[in-house]
Amino acid sequence: MPEYKLMYFPIRGRGQAIRLLMLDQGVEFQESTIAFKEWPTLKATLAFGQCPVFYVDGETLVQSNTILRYLGKQCGLYGSTDMEAAYIDMLNDGVEDAYSRYLKMIYNDYENGKDDYVTKVLPTWLASFEKWLATKADGKAFLMGEKISYVDYNFFQFLDAQQILSSTCLDNLPLIKAYYERMAARPKLSEFLKSETNTKRNVNGNGKQ
Repeated sequence: MPEYKLMYFPIRGRGQAIRLLMLDQGVEFQESTIAFKEWPTLKATLAFGQCPVFYVDGETLVQSNTILRYLGKQCGLYGSTDMEAAYIDMLNDGVEDAYSRYLKMIYNDYENGKDDYVTKVLPTWLASFEKWLATKADGKAFLMGEKISYVDYNFFQFLDAQQILSSTCLDNLPLIKAYYERMAARPKLSEFLKSETNTKRNVNGNGKQ
């Protein structure tokens, strides 16, 4: 396997799903932290001026979902057919739509927008995933059924952040709640989630959560 290095800010954020996938799949990688004060200088050197940065044998990738898809292919987490891969991408796009709404609220309208997001926006998105889960292994496994895929790590990190925002947000979604608990109980994920490395990191860069 290539030599991997993840570079990101000292938060969970967009780096979290990448970390979780590699940790859970037993992929060896190094991680380095970018101090916020160092970011302007580094930003100018990167494609699209974005982070996280993922190094593959010295080659540089940015865009968190590109990195997830790359690792999905490398680790056999991208389905068995082109149609399965398309569904996995579709689900990940759904996660990203919801995540984008969340980040917009967090960074632009936290004080005034949180209640509306928690009571109206988030339930609508989660209801769609609850309905989807019911069609796959009776909602007792992963988003694509019996086999885990890269989107599960992105969906899980999203759910983890949402429960910090609102501890009751999954109470009316039994399939998603059980799904979250299954993912959190996976041994390598459980160990990491409880570690100081994880618990000391804020979810977002502005200190909201």
